[in-house]
Amino acid sequence: MGCSALAGAGAPVYARNQAYNIWTERHELKLPQWDAEGFRVGFISDFHLNGPDQLDRSIEGLRWLIGERPDALLLGGDFMEKRYDPLFDLLDQFLVACEEARCPVFGVMGNHDYWSRASKLIIERFQRSKIRLLRNEVAEVDGISIAGVDDAVEKQARYDFFPKERVSKNLIALLHEPDPFDEQPDHVSLQVSGHSHGGQLCLPFGKALYTPGMARKYVSGTYRRHDSLLYVSRGVGTTGPDYRLFCPPEATLLTLRSA
Repeated sequence: MGCSALAGAGAPVYARNQAYNIWTERHELKLPQWDAEGFRVGFISDFHLNGPDQLDRSIEGLRWLIGERPDALLLGGDFMEKRYDPLFDLLDQFLVACEEARCPVFGVMGNHDYWSRASKLIIERFQRSKIRLLRNEVAEVDGISIAGVDDAVEKQARYDFFPKERVSKNLIALLHEPDPFDEQPDHVSLQVSGHSHGGQLCLPFGKALYTPGMARKYVSGTYRRHDSLLYVSRGVGTTGPDYRLFCPPEATLLTLRSA
C-alpha cells in the first residue's frame, strides 16, 4: 500500500520529466517514388509555446536538427494555443532560432494556431521572419517539391495546387494532421505530419490512450499506402497538463532513399 501511494505521488513528477526528455531520432526511409538519393529532412512539430519552458524544449529539439545540417527543415504547426501578448515574444524567439539553420525552413499552420484566435498575428510573425509559411503552396529545394497544406481540422486544406504526376517525382507533403494521408494524390512520395503527440499519455510500449480527431488512424511512426509513405512525429510539445507518459517528445531527421 505504501509503495503504491508513493508511486502514485511520484507519477506526475515522472510524467513531467518525460515531457522534457526529447528523443533525437534518425530514420532512413526507402521511397518507391524518389530519386534524390540521400536528401535529408529535419522535422519537428507541435510546439505549443505556452511559456519559457516550452520554448526552451522546442529550441533544444530545433538546435539538434540544425546541428545535423539537413537539406530542408520542416515545422509541422501548432506554434501557439492562445492569444496572449507575451507568447508572441516566445514565437519571435523561436523563429529567430530557426533562422540559424543553413538550409531552407518551411512551416504550416496547425489547428491550435487557428483556435488561438491569433492566426493572422501568427502569419504576420512568419512574414516578418526568414521562415516561409506554406499555406496551400509549393516550395522547391534542389529539385524537391515541398507542398505545404494548410490546416485540415479548420477546413483550410487544399490539394489542387500539388505538382502534377511526373512533373515532380520527388514530392513531399507537409501538413499538420496525419489522417488526410488517405486523401493525398498517389504521386506524393512522403507525407510528414504531427498533431497526434503520439497519444502523449500512453500505456507501456506506446499504446495511446487517446488521440485527437484526424490522428485516429495514423498515430506515430511510419505508414505506407500504395507507393507513398507517411511519417508521424510525436512532436515536442503537449496540450493540457505538461505531461507525457511512455511517449517521449521527438525531433526527427529523415534520410530519404530510393526503394
